[in-house]
Amino acid sequence: MPRAAPRSSLHRFPPRLRARVQSVFSLGAVLGGVLELAAGDVLAEWVGWRHSFMLVGLPGVLIGRAILRLPVPTSKPPKETHPSWALLKIPTHDAVLAGGLLVSFSSAVFISWSPTFITRYHHMSIGRASGLLAPLVLVSSAVGVLVGGYLADRLQEDWPWGRALIVGAAILLATPFLYVAVQAESMIVFFACIFVATGSLAPYFGPTTAIIHDLTPRHAHAFAFGVYMFAIHFFGDAMALAAVGFLSDAFGLRRGLLLGVAANFVSALCFLAAVWLIRRRPASRSS
Repeated sequence: MPRAAPRSSLHRFPPRLRARVQSVFSLGAVLGGVLELAAGDVLAEWVGWRHSFMLVGLPGVLIGRAILRLPVPTSKPPKETHPSWALLKIPTHDAVLAGGLLVSFSSAVFISWSPTFITRYHHMSIGRASGLLAPLVLVSSAVGVLVGGYLADRLQEDWPWGRALIVGAAILLATPFLYVAVQAESMIVFFACIFVATGSLAPYFGPTTAIIHDLTPRHAHAFAFGVYMFAIHFFGDAMALAAVGFLSDAFGLRRGLLLGVAANFVSALCFLAAVWLIRRRPASRSS
């Protein structure tokens, strides 16, 4: 699904709308993540974590059956192709890939560990912490995803590096708010900073996929999305939980979360490096 769905949705719209199309598509993932944050901990307290996994999996079964009924568009294969692995030799593509990996790492750190952080440092039950955190993240993320996609497409009309600039600037803006949230002793300051930070991080969803689409030839779009999804989830999401858990056991959760702040900052530098690399490239039409 992560490989085929973005490719199918983008090919149905003109290139100038790529970031907005992917932002709307990605809004589903954002809403799903927030619902998981809100419902997962509450269900775990009510029915236990084993039954929680069964309950949250039911919507996926129903949606999967509905997807089987969708018509499948067909297209002719390209006459000339180049090895897809050659994409990894493109510095701009690698910078975007690294930036997406690191921001996914950072996002996973704060989405997964924030309820526990609130419980340990602000003395609130994990169910109540998730219940308060979820609506804040929902509103700020939804607004950030849609506004970020719109601004990225608008800047792309004037500059070929407009989308990368929006993503890099937004992630950079989120970094100090994440740092203050980790260090804050006040619960109000923590929630305020998380609200601003998640709204600033959310714009990366749609434009990043659109940037990869811009950088790769048509025949390699699905492969490029597959590499991107594998990288951000295997090296980003999955590693984030274990890495912060290890640091939390050794030095405390507050210091462990600083790893997410650092990853966020380096991610911004990667996207800004992509801006510089795109500006150096000769002008060409996106595929």
